[in-house]
Amino acid sequence: MTAENSDAVELKREVGLFGGISFIVGTMIGSGIFASPSGALEASGSVALDLIVWGLCGLLCLMGALCYAELGTLITKSGGEYQYIKSAFGSAAAYLFSWTTVVVLKPSASAAISLTFADYAMKIYQDDSTSCADEYIYTQRAIAICVIWLIGFIHIYSVSLSNKVQSVCMVAKIAAIIFIVILGLIKIIQGNTATLRSGFEGSETNVFHLSLAFYQGLFSYDGWNQLNFLTEELKNPQRNLPLAIILGIPLVMVCYLLMNVAYFGVLTKDQVLNESALAIVLGNEMLPKYIVWVIPLSVCFSTLGSTNGEMFACGRIAYSTAREGHLPRILSFCHIDFQTPVLGVVLTTFVSTIYVLAGDFNGLLEYFSFAAWVFYFITVLGLIVLRFKMPDEHREFKVPIVIPVVFCLCALYLIVAPLIAEFSFKYIGAVVFILFGLVYYIPFVYFGITIPCLHGFFKKVQYACNIAVSAYHEEGESNGEIKKNTDKVELEETRDEKEV
Repeated sequence: MTAENSDAVELKREVGLFGGISFIVGTMIGSGIFASPSGALEASGSVALDLIVWGLCGLLCLMGALCYAELGTLITKSGGEYQYIKSAFGSAAAYLFSWTTVVVLKPSASAAISLTFADYAMKIYQDDSTSCADEYIYTQRAIAICVIWLIGFIHIYSVSLSNKVQSVCMVAKIAAIIFIVILGLIKIIQGNTATLRSGFEGSETNVFHLSLAFYQGLFSYDGWNQLNFLTEELKNPQRNLPLAIILGIPLVMVCYLLMNVAYFGVLTKDQVLNESALAIVLGNEMLPKYIVWVIPLSVCFSTLGSTNGEMFACGRIAYSTAREGHLPRILSFCHIDFQTPVLGVVLTTFVSTIYVLAGDFNGLLEYFSFAAWVFYFITVLGLIVLRFKMPDEHREFKVPIVIPVVFCLCALYLIVAPLIAEFSFKYIGAVVFILFGLVYYIPFVYFGITIPCLHGFFKKVQYACNIAVSAYHEEGESNGEIKKNTDKVELEETRDEKEV
């Protein structure tokens, strides 16, 4: 059976415009805004500057996402930054992005968010202060692992089901935000405006230290680039990718700003700085005890959607990288019936589980957030490079050149300023880890060394998992029909027969 056959295994285009918006909003809005958005306030020093930081973080993410929209409509393969960096700067740089993301960035984020889900799930029905500390930790980790494996199963079984989970979570978390904002506005209308009236009092004036406030806000906005990881599964990506970004990210900006205003309308500045679960504190202040459980339930929906989005993206990065030959090729094989990248999802699930079992990895997340912005900078710089490398290529969506230039300047500030403000050798450790990925790339990708004994093993895995080589299709430019890509490969079993 060849890829030219109509039965060729490929990713299905099942995500529409609403699904795309759900994927962006559902991934971006996680636990941060519900739990403890105090980091930005602590680093900025004042209420007014804190709100400005949240707004500027949103604008920066919107600029970056618009640049990604141009890249996503120019290069329509799934894989996000991996595909764009590869086109602009070559295979080695793209591989290092993929290595860092698949091994650290996405799985550790998934683990952290799933642990937050477990924490708030237990808050629904018990007071964790009365439970044994060790027992609580073990229960939390067990719930987090169950969530990760459940989401992994959904991603293997059906893209459509994963999309429905994301849509339900988005609706639930938006409803929760509206509810909390209404509670805050009630207090403000009643005259509780002392915190808001403090204005710029105590503002941070050191521009290098202020970068730490932006990092805190941008951590809550993380996920603005997620839709680019499933371009091949998005219906009419030339239209729906930029439109989902234009509608989704401003919605998140409005939600975050209103949530912060609500907190400042109900709580004092000291409460915002010192409490670890602001939404629950606000609920305790405003709600009868018999419905306070609504707040932790809302956080559970929010974290479930974020975990779903992070794991979905990570599986597609592994799939896309393997399909280009930069990871073991078998990771790019799709299930013949489900048409999902099974082994890419399994890899993501296992690595995320390891991080949950490892426990405290907050320092890892902090220093690799710095690495993430290095790759954001490289990716958007790649857009500028591709304007010169591919000047005549048709672009369905094109941003004014000033947007990627401004984004790159801001990204450079975010990369350099923390090093000046609070230098740590852990930043050097993050760079060393990224470069350590070359240990695999140089022998097995650059020089093409193969291990013959693995061929038989991979073949057994292929038959056991009912998976086959996936084909890449592009949408027709004019009539919307699928046209066959000339570089398709035969299914692995047919290739083996020909070799024999």
